[in-house]
Amino acid sequence: MADGCDVPGLHDIGLPKQFPERLQNPTGGSFNFKSLLWSDKAISKGPHKGNIEQEAYIPTDRLEDFKRGEADRAQTSFYSDRVRHGQHSKKLQANSYLVQSTVHCSYGPEDNSNAVPESLMTAPAERKAANTRTRKTERGQSCKRGCLMQFTVSQLAAWPEVTRIIGRHFDHVNAAGVCCHGPEAVGVSSKLQRAPHLSVKTRGWVRTLLSAGISTKEIMRKHQKRFDADKHNGSLTRDSFLKRQDVRNLEHNLAEKVWKLHEDEATSVRLFKQQHDKNVSMYTEQQPAQPASDSQQSQPAQPFVMGLVTDDMRAAARKHGHNGVVCLDATFATNHLKFPLYTGLVVYGNGLPIFEVRAQHSWL
Repeated sequence: MADGCDVPGLHDIGLPKQFPERLQNPTGGSFNFKSLLWSDKAISKGPHKGNIEQEAYIPTDRLEDFKRGEADRAQTSFYSDRVRHGQHSKKLQANSYLVQSTVHCSYGPEDNSNAVPESLMTAPAERKAANTRTRKTERGQSCKRGCLMQFTVSQLAAWPEVTRIIGRHFDHVNAAGVCCHGPEAVGVSSKLQRAPHLSVKTRGWVRTLLSAGISTKEIMRKHQKRFDADKHNGSLTRDSFLKRQDVRNLEHNLAEKVWKLHEDEATSVRLFKQQHDKNVSMYTEQQPAQPASDSQQSQPAQPFVMGLVTDDMRAAARKHGHNGVVCLDATFATNHLKFPLYTGLVVYGNGLPIFEVRAQHSWL
């Protein structure tokens, strides 16, 4: 079931002698909980003292394969709520780690199955006055069903190529000991038998098509063929119900990689301007007002302004804008900083953009 792997030098730091035989490296691509041999380990302290956890060791570079395989087996996805970095010390212990994270099933650990939607507890007039986006929990659409499945992954400090997995409730049960989602769940809706999110494989498929310039409409047409095949085979999953909004979200993520070049927004914009200098028609960085001094007069505050003109926009301006009418459209509060967006349009069909200007204040 699993291939043993020799790990020399690990006995010197207190690891059990049987450790080399317990390092497992399943062949093939993704693998899951059932592909490994697990050893039981009693919890000695904490709120779960006395419970049993299961432990296994795998190569660090196969961790993502395990997550994908386990997500496919239980039709779920995972999220990490804590990432810890180990302290460097001269004397390594058996439990010393470089990086450690706790991974939870997306269907837990909270249980919102019986929660009353907050929208039903608020008067319609109050909801309208608030004018804010509501979370899925508030709308009664949360996927949380109290799944207790979680596991902790630790990259060993003495051997970074080895990762230890310690987890519990791999059968994806709730506090009552009942499987609450996935193909093995009984008496749950068909939605809970499928994963709450798209799989890594399908997200990669959509990203590949988007990178090749395929439109959302064409992607949905290709997906319809896949859906018909899955429906005929009776193997419907969350991937079978790909929506246009899923494609738009992935398209936005790809576009974000183009313009989000740094965590600091000002630095990111500056780097974008340097990398796309030929498409930036105007650029002024925000500068605070300068008070008057003995050597110079006071300077007013300088607002942020950035104009963009692509090659397609230039071509449209030359073809349809020469001796023609150019319209200017202003859209306010287009980002979290409430910057207005000005778009120049030539009259052709529904209008073709020939330039865009994003400014901190009124640009006119």
